[in-house]
Amino acid sequence: MGSFISVLPESAGAILCLKVEGPVTIEDYNRVVLTEIKKTTERFGEFRLLVHYKDFRGWMPEAVAEDMEAIARYARFLRKFAMIDPPESELFSQKLKHHHFDRPVRSFPANEFDAALDWLRS
Repeated sequence: MGSFISVLPESAGAILCLKVEGPVTIEDYNRVVLTEIKKTTERFGEFRLLVHYKDFRGWMPEAVAEDMEAIARYARFLRKFAMIDPPESELFSQKLKHHHFDRPVRSFPANEFDAALDWLRS
Protein backbone atom coordinates (compact mmCIF):
# COMPACT_ATOMS: atom_id res chain seq x y z
CA MET A 1 0.00 0.00 0.00
CA GLY A 2 1.34 3.44 -0.93
CA SER A 3 1.52 6.56 1.16
CA PHE A 4 -1.61 8.65 1.64
CA ILE A 5 0.37 11.80 2.51
CA SER A 6 2.91 13.40 0.19
CA VAL A 7 5.11 16.49 0.22
CA LEU A 8 4.25 18.80 -2.66
CA PRO A 9 6.94 20.42 -4.82
CA GLU A 10 5.71 23.89 -3.80
CA SER A 11 7.28 23.33 -0.38
CA ALA A 12 10.13 25.80 0.05
CA GLY A 13 11.87 27.39 3.00
CA ALA A 14 9.58 27.45 6.01
CA ILE A 15 6.53 26.60 3.88
CA LEU A 16 5.50 22.95 4.03
CA CYS A 17 2.89 21.84 1.49
CA LEU A 18 1.27 18.43 1.91
CA LYS A 19 -1.37 16.51 -0.02
CA VAL A 20 -3.58 14.08 1.88
CA GLU A 21 -5.33 11.35 -0.09
CA GLY A 22 -7.18 8.54 1.58
CA PRO A 23 -7.12 7.92 5.33
CA VAL A 24 -4.39 9.38 7.54
CA THR A 25 -2.47 6.48 9.09
CA ILE A 26 -0.02 6.74 11.96
CA GLU A 27 2.74 5.39 9.71
CA ASP A 28 2.24 8.12 7.10
CA TYR A 29 1.76 10.78 9.75
CA ASN A 30 5.04 9.91 11.47
CA ARG A 31 7.03 9.27 8.30
CA VAL A 32 5.87 12.33 6.38
CA VAL A 33 4.17 14.96 8.54
CA LEU A 34 6.25 14.78 11.69
CA THR A 35 9.52 14.23 9.83
CA GLU A 36 8.94 17.27 7.61
CA ILE A 37 7.75 19.52 10.44
CA LYS A 38 10.78 18.56 12.51
CA LYS A 39 13.19 19.23 9.62
CA THR A 40 11.56 22.55 8.80
CA THR A 41 11.48 23.83 12.38
CA GLU A 42 15.08 22.77 12.99
CA ARG A 43 16.20 24.64 9.90
CA PHE A 44 13.98 27.75 10.03
CA GLY A 45 12.68 27.93 13.60
CA GLU A 46 9.09 27.98 12.32
CA PHE A 47 6.79 26.50 9.70
CA ARG A 48 3.83 27.56 7.62
CA LEU A 49 1.62 24.64 6.69
CA LEU A 50 -0.57 24.04 3.64
CA VAL A 51 -2.64 20.86 3.48
CA HIS A 52 -4.46 19.96 0.27
CA TYR A 53 -7.24 17.48 1.01
CA LYS A 54 -7.85 15.30 -2.03
CA ASP A 55 -10.04 12.23 -1.64
CA PHE A 56 -9.53 12.55 2.14
CA ARG A 57 -11.06 9.65 4.06
CA GLY A 58 -10.52 10.60 7.68
CA TRP A 59 -8.04 9.68 10.36
CA MET A 60 -7.12 6.31 11.79
CA PRO A 61 -7.46 6.45 15.63
CA GLU A 62 -3.71 6.12 16.31
CA ALA A 63 -2.98 9.02 13.94
CA VAL A 64 -5.46 11.25 15.79
CA ALA A 65 -3.64 10.59 19.07
CA GLU A 66 -0.28 11.31 17.44
CA ASP A 67 -1.63 14.55 15.95
CA MET A 68 -2.74 15.75 19.38
CA GLU A 69 0.72 15.03 20.80
CA ALA A 70 2.36 16.79 17.85
CA ILE A 71 0.23 19.89 18.42
CA ALA A 72 1.56 20.09 21.96
CA ARG A 73 5.16 19.79 20.68
CA TYR A 74 5.10 21.91 17.53
CA ALA A 75 2.24 24.43 17.79
CA ARG A 76 4.58 27.16 19.01
CA PHE A 77 6.48 26.93 15.70
CA LEU A 78 3.40 27.18 13.46
CA ARG A 79 2.89 30.65 11.96
CA LYS A 80 0.00 30.05 9.52
CA PHE A 81 -2.11 27.11 8.40
CA ALA A 82 -3.85 26.99 5.00
CA MET A 83 -6.28 24.21 4.11
CA ILE A 84 -7.19 23.50 0.50
CA ASP A 85 -10.64 21.99 -0.03
CA PRO A 86 -10.99 20.68 3.54
CA PRO A 87 -14.00 18.53 4.40
CA GLU A 88 -16.38 19.85 7.05
CA SER A 89 -14.96 17.38 9.58
CA GLU A 90 -11.50 18.97 9.26
CA LEU A 91 -12.86 22.50 9.59
CA PHE A 92 -14.62 21.46 12.79
CA SER A 93 -11.50 19.68 14.04
CA GLN A 94 -9.37 22.78 13.47
CA LYS A 95 -11.83 24.89 15.45
CA LEU A 96 -11.43 22.47 18.37
CA LYS A 97 -7.63 22.51 18.09
CA HIS A 98 -7.40 26.29 17.64
CA HIS A 99 -6.97 26.94 21.36
CA HIS A 100 -3.62 25.10 21.17
CA PHE A 101 -2.24 27.35 18.47
CA ASP A 102 -3.57 30.84 18.21
CA ARG A 103 -2.31 31.30 14.67
CA PRO A 104 -4.11 32.32 11.48
CA VAL A 105 -5.96 29.40 9.91
CA ARG A 106 -7.71 29.80 6.59
CA SER A 107 -9.45 27.48 4.15
CA PHE A 108 -9.39 27.85 0.39
CA PRO A 109 -11.37 26.14 -2.39
CA ALA A 110 -9.52 23.63 -4.57
CA ASN A 111 -9.02 26.13 -7.39
CA GLU A 112 -7.22 28.68 -5.16
CA PHE A 113 -3.98 26.83 -4.46
CA ASP A 114 -1.86 29.80 -5.59
CA ALA A 115 -3.86 32.19 -3.42
CA ALA A 116 -3.26 29.92 -0.42
CA LEU A 117 0.48 29.94 -1.10
CA ASP A 118 0.49 33.74 -1.45
CA TRP A 119 -1.36 34.02 1.87
CA LEU A 120 1.18 31.75 3.59
CA ARG A 121 4.03 33.86 2.21
CA SER A 122 2.50 37.16 3.41
